[in-house]
Amino acid sequence: MVTFSLALLLLSVQWSWAQEDPLLPFSEYLDHKNHVLLRWGFDEIQRTILFEVTVNTTGWVGFGFSPNGGMAGADIVIGGVGPDGTYFTDRHAGGNAIPEVDQLQNYELLSLTEANGKTVMKFQRSIDSCDKDDLSITDLPMKLIYAYGENDDITYHGTQRGTKELNLLKYMPQITPPNSNYFDVTMINIEPLIKNVDLVHHLLLYRCPPIVTEELDVECYTTVDAQCMEVVAAWGVGGGAFEFPEVAGLPIGGNVREFFYRLEVHYNNPTIAEGRVDESGLRFHYTSELRQHDAAILMTGLAVAPGYAIPPKAKSFLTYGLCDTANIPKVLEKANDLQVFAVMLHTHLVGRKVRVGQFRAGEQIDLLVVDENYDFEYQEMLNLGKTKTVKLNDKVLVQCTYNTENLDTLTWVVQWSWAQEDPLLPFSEHLDPGHNVRLRWGFDEIQGTILFELTVNTSGWVGFGFSPNGGMAGADMVIGGVGPKGTYFTDRHAGGNSMPVVDQQQNYKLLSLIESDGKTVMKFQRSIDSCDKDDLSITDLPMKLIYAYGQTDDITYHSTRRGTKELNLLKYMPRVNPPNSNFFDITMVNIEPVISNIDLVHHLLLYRCPPGVTEELDVECYTTVDAQCMEVVAVWGVGGGAFEFPEVAGLPIGGNVGDFFYRLEVHYNNPNKSAGRVDNSGLRFYYTSELRQHDAAILMTGLAVAPGYAIPPKAKSFLTYGLCDTAYIPQVLETPQDFQVFAVMLHTHLAGRKVRVGHFRGGKQIDLLAVDENYDFEFQKVTNLGKSKTVKLGDKLLVECTYNTENRNTLTWVVQWSWAQEDPLLPFSEHLDPEHNVRLKWGFDEIQGTILFELTVNTSGWVGFGFSPKGGMTGADMVIGGVGPKGTYFTDRHAVGNSIPVIDQKQNYILLSLNESNGRTVMKFQRSIEACDENDLTITDLPMKLIYAYGQTDDIMYHSNRRGTKEVNLLKYMPRVNPPNSKYFDMTMVNIEPVITNFDLVHHLLMYRCPPTVTEPLEAECYTSFKTNLCMETVAVWGVGGAAFEFPEVAGLPIGGNVGDFLYRLEVHYNNPNKTAGRVDNSGLRFYYTSELRQHDAAVLGTGLVVSSGYAIPPKAKSFLTYGLCDTAYISQVLEKPQDLQVFSVMLHTHLAGRKVRVGHFRGEKQIDFLAVDENYDFEYQDVTNLGKTKTVKLGDKLLVECTYNTENRSALTWGGLSTSDEMCLAFLFYYPAMNLSGCMSFPNTTTLRAEMGTPNLK
Repeated sequence: MVTFSLALLLLSVQWSWAQEDPLLPFSEYLDHKNHVLLRWGFDEIQRTILFEVTVNTTGWVGFGFSPNGGMAGADIVIGGVGPDGTYFTDRHAGGNAIPEVDQLQNYELLSLTEANGKTVMKFQRSIDSCDKDDLSITDLPMKLIYAYGENDDITYHGTQRGTKELNLLKYMPQITPPNSNYFDVTMINIEPLIKNVDLVHHLLLYRCPPIVTEELDVECYTTVDAQCMEVVAAWGVGGGAFEFPEVAGLPIGGNVREFFYRLEVHYNNPTIAEGRVDESGLRFHYTSELRQHDAAILMTGLAVAPGYAIPPKAKSFLTYGLCDTANIPKVLEKANDLQVFAVMLHTHLVGRKVRVGQFRAGEQIDLLVVDENYDFEYQEMLNLGKTKTVKLNDKVLVQCTYNTENLDTLTWVVQWSWAQEDPLLPFSEHLDPGHNVRLRWGFDEIQGTILFELTVNTSGWVGFGFSPNGGMAGADMVIGGVGPKGTYFTDRHAGGNSMPVVDQQQNYKLLSLIESDGKTVMKFQRSIDSCDKDDLSITDLPMKLIYAYGQTDDITYHSTRRGTKELNLLKYMPRVNPPNSNFFDITMVNIEPVISNIDLVHHLLLYRCPPGVTEELDVECYTTVDAQCMEVVAVWGVGGGAFEFPEVAGLPIGGNVGDFFYRLEVHYNNPNKSAGRVDNSGLRFYYTSELRQHDAAILMTGLAVAPGYAIPPKAKSFLTYGLCDTAYIPQVLETPQDFQVFAVMLHTHLAGRKVRVGHFRGGKQIDLLAVDENYDFEFQKVTNLGKSKTVKLGDKLLVECTYNTENRNTLTWVVQWSWAQEDPLLPFSEHLDPEHNVRLKWGFDEIQGTILFELTVNTSGWVGFGFSPKGGMTGADMVIGGVGPKGTYFTDRHAVGNSIPVIDQKQNYILLSLNESNGRTVMKFQRSIEACDENDLTITDLPMKLIYAYGQTDDIMYHSNRRGTKEVNLLKYMPRVNPPNSKYFDMTMVNIEPVITNFDLVHHLLMYRCPPTVTEPLEAECYTSFKTNLCMETVAVWGVGGAAFEFPEVAGLPIGGNVGDFLYRLEVHYNNPNKTAGRVDNSGLRFYYTSELRQHDAAVLGTGLVVSSGYAIPPKAKSFLTYGLCDTAYISQVLEKPQDLQVFSVMLHTHLAGRKVRVGHFRGEKQIDFLAVDENYDFEYQDVTNLGKTKTVKLGDKLLVECTYNTENRSALTWGGLSTSDEMCLAFLFYYPAMNLSGCMSFPNTTTLRAEMGTPNLK
């Protein structure tokens, strides 16, 4: 076997940004003269964007983002190289003046050079801005602005400025056309063509029909020219060039025949100045190569005609223009779906916002394009970055917002009416049985807003809102109406059953409010997610809507004119009206004449009896044969309303089903034991004779109702669990099936506060079937889920109920599910220490954003657990708890150094249980995955360093050696396997105390396999013998602070058998800075092997920078970056059968100056992932990191190892090398299937390095 070491030439350690720089894959000239070049790339994982601006000047340069293409509101950087060195500042513009320097400098300068009459400025920033003076970068086209001067005095730029619109995050590169019947149109406003830029408003080029056979030069729309209406090109003031994508072009000539074209130029000459002459036009570039598709332009919006008007003094007036593509097949023989790749938005001077919404089946699915800061002076054809499909039957709604505050008269326009077919309000429900209150709504997922229209049969006040439990307490609402003095509308919240309080922040926006014919119609909108403590966020789970109204405009008690209804606003499932067989829909209704004693009735259940029950019975429940009737077919709880089955399912009755008796079970609550009460409550059924596709049924889950366990008194939050393991269903049914759940009813009694139904698959929670975080016994209902959810056989359903018994003095009896080994809420576990004294079990809830831990420690003293950025105490986030003489104690803390951690002001960890028995302490607690406290660390889906410590008593003192760290990926955990025993083995590289005899000396270990040519053992200093230099195929690696490592169950490292016999070289790196004599060390690696063949051979690939003295890091550097590139496209040049790599683990490695290490993964010039990242690298805590899943590196991908160093405490150059005081930048990739390849690294460019460092002679 021959082992290749592949080394790829890179430009330098301080890697030069050449054309092939994978971090800057995109580029555009911002001006027509090609004087201003922008290159950029972005990191979706880190949410940062990198820019390089090159300008033909030796003066100052400016670059930034503008909401409308002008200076006002712009976010800018200005920099250059002046007499005193470089300068660079983050600024913002309030208008046409020198931009002001921001208080927060959020742009980071990476390099700034000036040479050969060019200035090159490289810098980066966050994509998302948290600074009011910065603009966030979105995945929509943005207006980029630039300017520059001839010297370093930052004064007026003259004509050296401009704007260009680009989609930075969804960039679609343009192509240069070569040279048939198709051409690319480049619509350009060139200075020599637009001689009167103050006059030209916009240009339109139309193709005329064949009947137009002569040239014309007339005022538009006065003659036959009005027949020329097929738009082929458009340009608006402020716009630039536009090119079609390479798959499409506009046809001209050839089979298309010859046509006349009409150029329509719109001028704006408000002062009616005479004698003005203009020769503006459009320049076209064409290609003789046929394109795959013919392109065209479709105008949508409002027909241009004086049909309606915009009122004066309006701050925000909306108009709508609808294009219903269902009408296209009515006028065309062969209609197709539209593939939209670009859009030009257009209003005149009072336009402020334009949005083009796309609707399908009554729901908005996208915004084709949006400009929230429309400016008449900056119009452009917007490249969408990708094609968007508009299907026939979709609706396209153009929404324009105008401001006429500075106008005194009407502005005429066509306004689209809010008819029944309003696509912005596709959903509707009557909130009350009497149909006096109707709600219509629609939501915009892109903008994160929801629109409501409430129609109430009253001329008085109306109220609408959201309640956590269906009552007033905690409700979020609006109240409005039309009174004697005009309209009124306020955002309010309720503290109880009293007049709701007006909110300090008014977060609901009134759009219209009218009253006529005894009806009040109130239209308003709000954000879906609330940032106000007095508002409730709208979720994709059912919510309790409340309403009330009065007969006058005096906002007083509503009496019976109020109610509640539960709806899923964001996942609405419309109901159907049943027509009229063997299937029926059940509508369970609590109607006043039926529920004659509303204070008595608790809930109703309807059961179907088995065939053995043949007689009627009227007895107390569960006393006779009635107890056999247990097949639930209908259920209702107090506060509930009607329920209808979806149109695909119903409950079977009669016909082939046969005749059955049914038992109605009514639960009463008569705490005062009042005598003489009579009740006639029941259920009313609606049925249909049309067969439904599926038979529906009801399955009860949770805790069996029996006095097996109890809830203690005075409990603020006590949890019980009931488990349904569907793996048992096949044991009792012959033909079991997966079930489609479409509705759920949650039920507890008076002490219940929360109910959740968790859905688990493969040991992981995948969903919540239903949740009510504000359960109220008075408001129970069958909840429509909005869509069917599939429960597969083998899934587990966990019903979790939370109770509050603070007002009770005795036990409340119930069945409690025990926390057994099979607890589905804690599916993962790891011992944190080699001796197995500390065990962590955990599970997380992605829906609720919480993580649950159970820590078991072999001690009767205090226990501590937490997260550390580097594996040590500094900056750690932790909890400490135990059971002491006075009871349990538990605190959320943080560490500032190697001392007792400080108690946090905010206690963000919730203790669920803490007990001590048989010399063990078991502590169960939970927290949010995301940290909202500066003293807590967010839990990410990358490996994290977990720390633990414990004492022998409850005095929280120094832990001695009862502490440790382990790196685990909590959110993407890959469980390890125990090897059973041949030709494959699993390696467990362990730092065990008897093996590492001098812990302060050992730096890291590497084990290499030697080629067959090495046939004799050798013990020598590394890299001093030709034979040792031959042994370079890495098979194992360990670094200080690391722990054991196991391969995944599908892969192992081959040894023996067909692989043959090889010698191995163990390379031990020591750090003995004091050169202490007489030290002896026996450190090594212990291996566990298995004789069971694994599916894949694994291997280790070294990537990064070749370890050599060819590069240096300067002293006193706060943050110095080096890069090592592995271009896997070269692997096929050295291997006959190369394969893609399945990477499952990574070890990152630098020496003492290393602070950050990242392994970027690039494909097609775009970063697609990080294979690994450590933003808090610490030399003392290195480990092989399990990625949690395999990541595929395709041949042709590039891997960029980026290392960041800090040498502020050094006064001399730090060289690359083997010594601990030297530096390395490496990433060892553990992958399968194995290839005959040991390294894919790059060398530094020493010539560039010498020039940059000013070091004529390298080490």
